[in-house]
Amino acid sequence: MAVRRPFAAAIAALAITAGPAQAQSFDPGLLNLLRGGIQLFQGLNFSNLNPNQEVQLGRQMNQQMLSQRFRPNRDRALAAYINDVGQRLAAQSDRPDLPWQFQVVDSREINAFATMGGYVYITTGMLGFLSNEAELAGVLAHEIGHIEGRHLPQRLGQSYLQQAGLSALGIDSDRFTQVAVDLALNRPNSRSAEFDADARGLRVMERAGYAPAGLISVMNKLASLGNNGMTFLSTHPDSRERARALTAQLNGDRNRINQGFGLDDRSYRQQVLARL
Repeated sequence: MAVRRPFAAAIAALAITAGPAQAQSFDPGLLNLLRGGIQLFQGLNFSNLNPNQEVQLGRQMNQQMLSQRFRPNRDRALAAYINDVGQRLAAQSDRPDLPWQFQVVDSREINAFATMGGYVYITTGMLGFLSNEAELAGVLAHEIGHIEGRHLPQRLGQSYLQQAGLSALGIDSDRFTQVAVDLALNRPNSRSAEFDADARGLRVMERAGYAPAGLISVMNKLASLGNNGMTFLSTHPDSRERARALTAQLNGDRNRINQGFGLDDRSYRQQVLARL
């Protein structure tokens, strides 16, 4: 359980010495949000970021992750294929105007994650785990659901206060970005946020014409592995329960579940698996 400390003092500590060198990488509206957070509730409400601010933070997180945490995969054809699938899905989301980016990172972990502002990542380990484009679309659509639902911004303010802000003398943009990256990679979303991302992702898949069976199949495959210390499993609710919830969202209609494209395993082997 988080220990609550006087919020006014925390905001004061954040605002006292945010000098020009530290503050210049943030736009003025974002700094005002930080300093004015006391007017919101017991935490900083980053769900109120405007799209430009959200994209700015996402870009800063992307730079840090790709320079310090992950190595981008260099296969241009693979990157283009993943991005094409992602863009097809993003165009059907509730936030199509974000500058969406879908990136492949080299890692054996079976994992995928999203930050904010349209930045989505999938590991080569996850790509190797999947069997067809509908499953790939399901994973990417789930991550789109997190961005669509602004799940990371909703958690970011309080996390920053707990990890850095309460002891900081000012707003340090590098430290702020570090906290945001840690939150995206290592701190599990709430159960409700994961189920919300599943539901949103399923809607996006259907709108884009993909067979919903892809996302349900991924959940069942993950459930069959058990939690062997993999990040994707350890930070997500029980996969079997999620598969049941997705099936219920489709009213158990087998025709609807399998309706759409992307279920060709052979095509995926040629497009993706042969390149890993």
